[in-house]
Amino acid sequence: MATGIAFPLEIVKGQLKTHSDFDLVYGHVLATVQTEVRERLGLINFGLIDYTFASYFDFLRVGNDIRERLESAIPDAGFNVLADLRDDGIGTVAINISYQDEDDQDINLEFG
Repeated sequence: MATGIAFPLEIVKGQLKTHSDFDLVYGHVLATVQTEVRERLGLINFGLIDYTFASYFDFLRVGNDIRERLESAIPDAGFNVLADLRDDGIGTVAINISYQDEDDQDINLEFG
């Protein structure tokens, strides 16, 4: 059983809250997608680049890029990532997370 500090950080009874197993993986995914590349000085490749102004052809590669970054940061989990650019110019990304025997969960992002 993997245990680590919960994301977002929270103090419970004077100590940092911890999570284990799927909750820990889910927190790592949130930390990855909410961190911009070069935002963490000790981990300059951690996080996502800003896809807000990505062109149509670039956005078709966003899902693959996000999946590769998540797999690099969290090798114990599986990810299915779908990216789409809507007609109104908003880019959407759906991330499906699978970890061991836990139920899959989704995270949806919008860039625009």
